[in-house]
Amino acid sequence: ALKRSQVDSLPGAEALLADIKKRLWKFISIIALIVSVISLLFPAAAMATLVFGVVIALWLITNSFKGQRYVKRYINEEIIKQ
Repeated sequence: ALKRSQVDSLPGAEALLADIKKRLWKFISIIALIVSVISLLFPAAAMATLVFGVVIALWLITNSFKGQRYVKRYINEEIIKQ
């Protein structure tokens, strides 16, 4: 998949790693904002909203770390060994 995306150099792979981190923090910020707004508008649902937001954030973090690990493995196996 990375070859099809034309990530074939170390700077390109490092840029992809930085992009993964940037997107992670952007989505976590959006989730925090949505959870805060819903909690303020519907105080009775605050706990459920918080739990749902934490679950979504943990899912995003897990998948981002897996993606970073995949890109790092790709760097080690495909780019550095060329």
